[in-house]
Amino acid sequence: MEEAFLDPDLAKLGDVLVNFIYSLGRSIARGQPDGDKIPNSVLAAALVDADLRDLAPSRVDRHQIGDVVEAILAYAWLQEDIEISRAAEVLASSLEGVDFQDRDEVLNGAEEGFKNLLLKIADRESLERG
Repeated sequence: MEEAFLDPDLAKLGDVLVNFIYSLGRSIARGQPDGDKIPNSVLAAALVDADLRDLAPSRVDRHQIGDVVEAILAYAWLQEDIEISRAAEVLASSLEGVDFQDRDEVLNGAEEGFKNLLLKIADRESLERG
C-alpha cells in the first residue's frame, strides 16, 4: 500500500482531488463558491504535523512530499475510505472563522484541516506514524 503513495499517476489524480476538496472546503466555510489551489508546502507541513513524514522518502523536497500527500488522498478515495464531501467538511471545519483576506491565516487553517484529514485516513488505513 505505501508503495502506492510514490506512484506519480496516483499523485496526479490526487493533485486534482486535493485542490477540489480544498475548494469545496473553502466554499463551505465561506458560505459561497470559492476555489483555490493548495500549495505543496501546506500539504508537506500537514504530513509532518500528522506524524506521517515517514511515508515519504527521505531527502525529498516539499513538492515531492506534497505529491505523497496527494497520492495518499487519492488512494484513500479510490479505496472508498474517504468521501469527497466528508473530506471537504473536515477542511471546512478548520477554515471556519478564518479571515479569507489573510492568506497566512487561510493556509494555517488549511494545514490543520489536511492534517486532520490525514489522521482520519491513517486510522482507517492503519498507516504507521512516526
